[in-house]
Amino acid sequence: MLAPPAAREQAAAVERLEMYLSRLCGGSTPEISQQTRRVILAGGKRLRPRLAWLCGRMGGASTDELLPLMAILELMHTASLLHDDVVDGAAERRGAPTVQMLLGERAAVQCGDFLLARAMELLGAYQGTGVGPLIADTFTAMCRGELEQLAAAERPAGQTLAGYYRRMKAKTARLIRTCCQAGAMAAGLEGETVEALGRYGLHLGLAFQLRDDLLDFASPAHTGKPRGQDLRRGLHTLPVLYARAHDRALAAHLARPVRGREELDGLLERVCRSGGLTVAQRAVEKSASAALAALAPLARFPQTPTLMEYAHILARPLPAALFQTEDATV
Repeated sequence: MLAPPAAREQAAAVERLEMYLSRLCGGSTPEISQQTRRVILAGGKRLRPRLAWLCGRMGGASTDELLPLMAILELMHTASLLHDDVVDGAAERRGAPTVQMLLGERAAVQCGDFLLARAMELLGAYQGTGVGPLIADTFTAMCRGELEQLAAAERPAGQTLAGYYRRMKAKTARLIRTCCQAGAMAAGLEGETVEALGRYGLHLGLAFQLRDDLLDFASPAHTGKPRGQDLRRGLHTLPVLYARAHDRALAAHLARPVRGREELDGLLERVCRSGGLTVAQRAVEKSASAALAALAPLARFPQTPTLMEYAHILARPLPAALFQTEDATV
């Protein structure tokens, strides 16, 4: 982890980011400004801007130089969540009503577009560094991943492990990789250092999404979210894909949409009993290990232990108490 002075410096950078984001949410209609400020300041660990800051500090960039990039990445991420909530018909986000529940779908889309526009306004600070094209390519990949996921949800039986990993990379891991690479590029780093940070970010992003998908099987009492939302939407994550491969009757059942809460709970229990959660946890650990291995050439940087700690945290097994059935151990 960072030594105490460096940890305080990072905390101060994140505090500055919060104030900066609040200012960026102004300048629209009062309702849009109020809602975008509410959503973007609603919490979260700010993982993406933290990664950009750490990787930028490896090259000696100051917080002043990195602050616009940190904001760009958080604005992009939040905009994607707003749009996802519309697509998913989500009623809550982080325990609070979504914008679409308060103002309607059109306003929610406009809020997301507004945040993207503010992010684009900031890209000029990094002209000539390669950061702009990298971010543009990343957001294009995120959109393609979302479109592919929508198509996949319409044909559950056709979903494969390869397709699942491809969508994870596009929707989640690419952005986390970009956070690491963009921070380094903004600081003038290049070559193998940027490549190593990219490998780290990609594998960290996969571990992050695998773990998040695993938590979809956890009790609402622990997560605050309804259980089985991915399966309800027709999305087959790693535990479900594993269970399908080992239970033909279940595979046939999952070829059609899930009908009702009772049927969903029954399917979730069958997936849990299949051993799919254990397989998913091992996949998290494998991706986290790959992220750690990518950092081996970067041991000289004082920020590397903190990057390693993020991977270690993701790799920690989730306690069985999170899950509703005794057989659902991970």
